[in-house]
Amino acid sequence: MKKFLGLNLKVRFNNPTAIGQWLVAIFLPVLIYLGVDWQTLTTWQAVGTALLQIVSNPIAVVLIILNLYNATIDGTSTGLSDSKQAQNYSKPNKQ
Repeated sequence: MKKFLGLNLKVRFNNPTAIGQWLVAIFLPVLIYLGVDWQTLTTWQAVGTALLQIVSNPIAVVLIILNLYNATIDGTSTGLSDSKQAQNYSKPNKQ
């Protein structure tokens, strides 16, 4: 799992910023697609209904996958994988 498709996912899973990007990549398209705001999702039943509506729509699922992909790739290196230096990190670089 450390170097899945040339991406150092172990470091990303230990980085709160990356986790936040993934959450936004998932939930923002859901809210926009359903046309709801945060106040609408105040019960677990409402959240469950929203999730069922999203999973039943292929366009919404593809949009979420593309958003996750965009939040995961490293924009500072060429290509779709991490640089060799980033692939060898064991924790997020603080510089």
